[in-house]
Amino acid sequence: MSSPFAFSHPAAHPLTTPASLSHLCKMAVLDWQILEAPATYAPPALPPEPVMAVDDAKVLYRSDTLQALAVVPSRFNPTQPDEVLDYYLRFSEFYAQPLVSAGCLQSGKLLWGLIRTGNHRLIRENENAWSHLLLSTRCDSPIAATLTGLCILERGGTTLPASFATHAPFALAHSSEFLTPDALLGVATCGAETEQFLEALKDLATAQLNMTPAKYLSAVFETGTSSPRAPRSKAPQKILAALAAPGRTRPPTALDLVIAVAEHVDHGASRHSAYDRLHSAWFGAGAARKQLAFTLAFNSLR
Repeated sequence: MSSPFAFSHPAAHPLTTPASLSHLCKMAVLDWQILEAPATYAPPALPPEPVMAVDDAKVLYRSDTLQALAVVPSRFNPTQPDEVLDYYLRFSEFYAQPLVSAGCLQSGKLLWGLIRTGNHRLIRENENAWSHLLLSTRCDSPIAATLTGLCILERGGTTLPASFATHAPFALAHSSEFLTPDALLGVATCGAETEQFLEALKDLATAQLNMTPAKYLSAVFETGTSSPRAPRSKAPQKILAALAAPGRTRPPTALDLVIAVAEHVDHGASRHSAYDRLHSAWFGAGAARKQLAFTLAFNSLR
């Protein structure tokens, strides 16, 4: 039986439990508060006009860096980082699955926690895939958390959205019941989908696409370009070259191509910070690219 997989990333902070909430906040670098200030503006004029207040609005900012996080209605009550982490911990304890890592992205606008389900599959030779639940909370959001599934490959820590893209992420509302009936159903659905996703990866490992690798990669990386004049992505050529490296004795399977796209998104050369890369890989353009790569491959099997 495989030992529990530990995800590692420069922008992710591993948690060691049991520990006090304050200590866990320090581990996750969430030991700061969200403070408030009036929303103001200074109209451009000569001579300068006095600073004007914005009615029914306020600015949220970090207590440690003073980084502005959001402009929200004056009646909005932000959830503090320690309260968010406490919610993630209670969720973890409720389902008896460990909260293994947490942190924030976009300078603190988005907080996240990663829960390891313990479920995994050997999807190809020497390649284990582990299912996780990813909780995230925006500082200006009224909901407690958004829940999605995440698949992490043991080699290299490459990630894939564990989703068939048939529904929106599950929203978990603040409630005196902790988890409402709708939330409980959403968690069960998300958990089941992560299991189905692992099985789908195993199916891709023995399948060939109904299109050439070049056509598949072109569809993955050229879809969504804003203009026909936009420069073509160099990613397909880089991935094809890697798949044709000396020592490969067979054509790439559907799974090989999906993982190659994910590895390029997660680990490809980039001038962005580790935090920006993780945000893209889990929540932004990179996550959408990987979802498209899986969906195209999975649909080609039908």
